[in-house]
Amino acid sequence: LNVLIRSVHFFYSGLAGSQIFLDSIQIKDKNLNAIQTYRFAYNSKDYPYPLAVDQWGYNMNGNDPTALHNEFQDDVIFNGGGNDFAYDYISGFANRSADNFPNWFSLTSITYPTGGRTEYEYEGNRFQLPNGVVKEGGGLRIKTITHYDEQGGTMAREYTYGDNGCGTANLN
Repeated sequence: LNVLIRSVHFFYSGLAGSQIFLDSIQIKDKNLNAIQTYRFAYNSKDYPYPLAVDQWGYNMNGNDPTALHNEFQDDVIFNGGGNDFAYDYISGFANRSADNFPNWFSLTSITYPTGGRTEYEYEGNRFQLPNGVVKEGGGLRIKTITHYDEQGGTMAREYTYGDNGCGTANLN
C-alpha cells in the first residue's frame, strides 16, 4: 500500500551560483497540513558583495579567487616555485584572525516547533608553534551552544580546547 503518512518539505534561499541556505524544514501530515516547522538562521546570510574563497575553502572579503594569505608568501608550492601558479598575496583582510570572515554563512540558530531554540557561537581555530607563538588557523570551532526552552529556561554548554583549556594545540 502506498499511503502517505507524513511528508517532509525543505525550503531553501540563495542565488544560483552563490551560497544556498536551508531556511526551514516543514513536516506535514497525511492531509498536507503543516504540523511541525524547524527554522534555521545563519551569520551574514544576506551579505550582498562577492567573496573569494581562500585555500582552506573559507570565505574572505574580496573577489579574487587566486588570493592567498600573506603567511604563504614563502611557501614554494604557492609562490610559483618553477611552475605556472600565479597567486596574489593579500595582507590585512586575508589573514585568519578570529574576527575575520570564516564564520560568514555559519549556522547561528535552530528554532524548534515547540518554540525553543538553540544558538551557536563560534571561534577561530588556534594552534601553538614549537617556539610558543600562537597562530590563528583555518576554520571554526564551537565556543558555546545555548538552548532556550519554550518556558524561558536556558542551558548553555561552553567548549574549551587544548591543554588545560588554553585554546591551542601544540604542533611538534
